[in-house]
Amino acid sequence: MYFNNSSSGILEIDKLQSYGGVRAYSTPHAIVISKPKIASRTLDVHYERYLQETLKLPDNKFQLNTTGQEIVNDLLPDNQKWGFNREVNESGDDKEKLIILWILLNRVFPGLLTDLSSVELVDENTPFESSTAVLGNSKNLSVLYNIFKKEDADSILNQLKEIKEDSFQSIKRVIEGNEKTKKIVIFYRDPLQRITTGSIQDFFYFLQGSFNNYQPNFWMKTTIKQWIDNVGDLQFFDKHFKGLVEFTKEDLEDVLIKNLEETIHRIYSFNKINDSHTVSKRSAVVHFIKHIFPLWLESEKDSYPTHCKPYMQWISELVNINKDGSIELVNTDQGRDLDLVGYLDNLYGFEYKTEKYNQVNSNFNWKSILGEFVQKSKVYGNLIDNEMTYYDSIDSNTELNIKIQDKKSIQDEITRKGYYIGDLEKLIPKGMYQELLDNLPSVRNIDTSSMGRRMDWYVPSPIEGGPTESFGYQGHIQDAPDGWKGPTVEWEQKFWETQTPNPWWNKFGLEVVKRIYEHENLDEDNINPYDQITCFEEGDLIQPHSDGLNPGRICALLIYLNPDWKDGDGGELVLVPKHGEKLLIPPTLGTVVALDFTNPLNNLSHEVRPVIGNFKRWNYLKFVTKKVVENLVN
Repeated sequence: MYFNNSSSGILEIDKLQSYGGVRAYSTPHAIVISKPKIASRTLDVHYERYLQETLKLPDNKFQLNTTGQEIVNDLLPDNQKWGFNREVNESGDDKEKLIILWILLNRVFPGLLTDLSSVELVDENTPFESSTAVLGNSKNLSVLYNIFKKEDADSILNQLKEIKEDSFQSIKRVIEGNEKTKKIVIFYRDPLQRITTGSIQDFFYFLQGSFNNYQPNFWMKTTIKQWIDNVGDLQFFDKHFKGLVEFTKEDLEDVLIKNLEETIHRIYSFNKINDSHTVSKRSAVVHFIKHIFPLWLESEKDSYPTHCKPYMQWISELVNINKDGSIELVNTDQGRDLDLVGYLDNLYGFEYKTEKYNQVNSNFNWKSILGEFVQKSKVYGNLIDNEMTYYDSIDSNTELNIKIQDKKSIQDEITRKGYYIGDLEKLIPKGMYQELLDNLPSVRNIDTSSMGRRMDWYVPSPIEGGPTESFGYQGHIQDAPDGWKGPTVEWEQKFWETQTPNPWWNKFGLEVVKRIYEHENLDEDNINPYDQITCFEEGDLIQPHSDGLNPGRICALLIYLNPDWKDGDGGELVLVPKHGEKLLIPPTLGTVVALDFTNPLNNLSHEVRPVIGNFKRWNYLKFVTKKVVENLVN
């Protein structure tokens, strides 16, 4: 525990430094509490609008000085987005007011929004720091007084200080359990998502700090050179980049030292590139990042960086301390139908709806590359497990959680959890389910001798510590090599497989997938039609494994076709969720399972238990993959 409740019921503020900074937005009707990587952009868009409507900014009676007016005159002809996510097309004073606010946010006080809403939790003697890092910066003040007349600059500065103090006092009242007039609204999200994306962002901040004008500092240059020296005569690059570009150590050093920083500036997007030399440079950088990222994770043992501070445990304590007040919890992972904009408009009392901010999943590709390291890290893995304990408790509290949307879709559930388990009879129309029953004999009457055999096995070395030989085969069993019959064979997987017996199955599988991924607009033109029938007989199994990164894959769909399965027949699917106990899923008729790959953190381990006796385990399998895949790192 990072802190406890004191006997008075007030949070012991002196121990809150472990939780870092929080965001506190004091609105007319509520105190909104959040943290970095939790709907930050949407909250800031509303805060910008709040400042626009609240601050007494220069108008016809509140004039800029000559320098400020020149800046406004230069910007007035431009019809662009000024950080308010909407075109500045108002006329006259309203347009000028928006431009002046833009000047304050971007030219005078860069970081103003963060500074006004952020409250740092520091030490015992100074429980809060009402930061004036932006407002009190001499350079910022100099710009402010150069642009505005002194009395106007004084007025703006005083207003901003009052807003900052209001945020400070608001969060102080909440932590002390003394907020009795305003509603307390706490935003939160799945800790696995927040900590994974946050740690990746903090890591790249760290890398950026290792460079100065594109030149790596001593630590970074030493790390790069040591890593290159340990590659082993560039064997990795000879293997993976052969035919693309010839590498020497000098070339590789040049690539990493000069191109790593360039890549960092584009860390949130990998553009589609056809030039093989550029692809090779990107690949070298990605390989280096995959090497150094786990080392950085384990080095952060004493204090988690900015975006990864614990949060859910703190929320649990806030709820307990303010149980006599009005509290609402908002999970921003509720789904794409979440009307977060409308909810915030009501909190601020805005008369017209704010334009929805078009959120971009900015580091999707880096999450798919680095996400597994975060979950496997001892330091961050323990943090995630601890946070998830509180998250599950809070997320299931129906009295406190508000539901901004009418319903939570299946797609929202599967992308968050990584899997979906359902009853096919309830998922699809009655007529479609009857079609399945009518087509069932076309599968269950297939002679397995006409099917292909999928086998992967290995043979342990007879010498202790010696190398293990691995083998694989797909095809007719009569053409298989004899090695699989050996007495020392250890099986990874073995089962029968064949194409679906008629086109109906492909259309049927697509219809089921469309009901799970209702927002994807899937059809036969944009996905690859890969499906098959599998059959497991006595001893057939699949050992625990994860499918890994499959560019463009949406999901793996499983529909079980066994009306005769009974306990003791084996063949159950074992699924390991990201958190919690293993799930045991019997392969009974109508059970549908989908494993999600749209979220790069979803790559769940699963297995099929050995089939027992004379039971035959039939299954429809469909891998759903987009035909056109862009912005991928292979």
